[in-house]
Amino acid sequence: EQLAGDLLPEATEAQRVASAFHRNAATNLEAGTDPKEDRYKMTVDRVNTTGTIWLGTTVGCAQCHNHKYDPLTTKEYYQLFAFFNQGPMETRQQGKEMGMAGLVAIGPTLPVNLTAEDQAVLKDETQMYRARLAELESQVRSQAAALLKRRADAVPEKIRARLESDDSMSLAECKEVVTKVIKRSGLNSEVEKIEIMADRLKAARGKDLRIMQDLPEWVPTMVAKRGDFQSTGEEVRPGTPASLPPFSEDLPRNRLGLARWLVSPENPLVGRAFINRMWQEVFGQGLVSTPEDFGVQGAAPTHPELLDWLAATFVQQDGWSMKQALRRILLSATYRQSVAVRSEAAEIDPQNTLLWRHPGQRLKAELIRDQALAISGLLSRRLFGPNVRPHQPEGVWRKTAGASETYWVDSTGENAHRRGIYTLWRRNAHYPSFANFDAPDRAACTVRRDSSNTPLQALTLLNDPAYVEMAQAFAQRIQEEGGSDVAERLQWAFRSAVARAPSAAEMDLLNETYTAAARQDSSDEAGWVEVATVLLNLHETLCHN
Repeated sequence: EQLAGDLLPEATEAQRVASAFHRNAATNLEAGTDPKEDRYKMTVDRVNTTGTIWLGTTVGCAQCHNHKYDPLTTKEYYQLFAFFNQGPMETRQQGKEMGMAGLVAIGPTLPVNLTAEDQAVLKDETQMYRARLAELESQVRSQAAALLKRRADAVPEKIRARLESDDSMSLAECKEVVTKVIKRSGLNSEVEKIEIMADRLKAARGKDLRIMQDLPEWVPTMVAKRGDFQSTGEEVRPGTPASLPPFSEDLPRNRLGLARWLVSPENPLVGRAFINRMWQEVFGQGLVSTPEDFGVQGAAPTHPELLDWLAATFVQQDGWSMKQALRRILLSATYRQSVAVRSEAAEIDPQNTLLWRHPGQRLKAELIRDQALAISGLLSRRLFGPNVRPHQPEGVWRKTAGASETYWVDSTGENAHRRGIYTLWRRNAHYPSFANFDAPDRAACTVRRDSSNTPLQALTLLNDPAYVEMAQAFAQRIQEEGGSDVAERLQWAFRSAVARAPSAAEMDLLNETYTAAARQDSSDEAGWVEVATVLLNLHETLCHN
């Protein structure tokens, strides 16, 4: 569905939405950008992502020349390219009109067959809606301009000149001006009126999402010599590498056919690549340690028979059910091993390649924050919805071309404590605490994250206001739920953080920490905040064990 949800017969809304995965390739709509070059780069990204995720193959090496190690030619690369080269070309104007790859409305859809009477009513309502939309935008712009003129001394010259010009100004820009300038002038009632109008306009527009969509007419694909989109060679048709199972003649030569070829029983590579990444998520390293490269230059599998058995069971028995495959791995004796080191085994296999113990690994960036929120009792378990903006340091967020948000406005209430997956992430302005713990920048597909240990990570957990808030909330929870005396609370807090009872030595250290902090600050609360901070920063809290 992520490859071709929009092409499925009688595709549901959810299936079409799934294709947004490939639609969300990096775009460049700045003035002066060559739309053909931008389209070429977007398509290259889709081909490389598909090859990496589903085939475990470095297909990108064949973009400019035949692959130096694996049996993949440049012609075959552009045959894969042709599958994704059937969408409209995006231009700056098309971007404004949201016309690049189709829009899917999140909500009720219009009937397919409209009578002449229905069409007339729809036309009248559309004209009325457009008139009201124009009226609201005009009101927002004119009232913002009028307010700024009344406080001209508080408005930067650049903004005032923009408002006084004939150039259009977006609703988002007007709202930012109101928020950052007008509120400082004390015109709160006028500000509220503008915000009410903005909310009405936003509600009237509804929610839209860009998805993939092919053009009705065939778009020819040429081989780009040496990867130069301007230097074209022979025309190619959609196809797959000759070294892989053949592309059935019964399949359509489009993204839907490619998707069906990938998951066909005759193509075992996809199951292997997928189950290897699942193993990597659980153990920190896949049975093939180079999940992006199953080719000649990649690492050989440490347990080839196990990889084949897991892949075959995943495809044939589980029906591609990730839940069943994950259950099988987690219930295995291999996963349930201790992280304890045995000297005799370490001498034979010092890198633990054969998994004679549980490897242990640090949680991923998003999970570190999620776990701290859960332990502190702040985590919101709400599902779905728009992105959120938890607190981050000033100056990290910055406006880029085509973006409407100039400032990062912290989410409040429940939205400040939602899971990390919902945090807004811009490719050139990363959420700092995630970046410090090696979260990728998402500029390209990443199937294996780097892992580092830096002072910034400790500083983040100790000083980031978000983590300070979590420590304070955990301290409050300890006092309310942990029991009546200090020892009982310390045991409860330790078990809440690491899921086991503390040893006598650990209890002594925690008690000393609590006593010293409470004595220094003359506050019982300070002692529990110190204990909470220590527990949230333990190696055992931050890592799988």
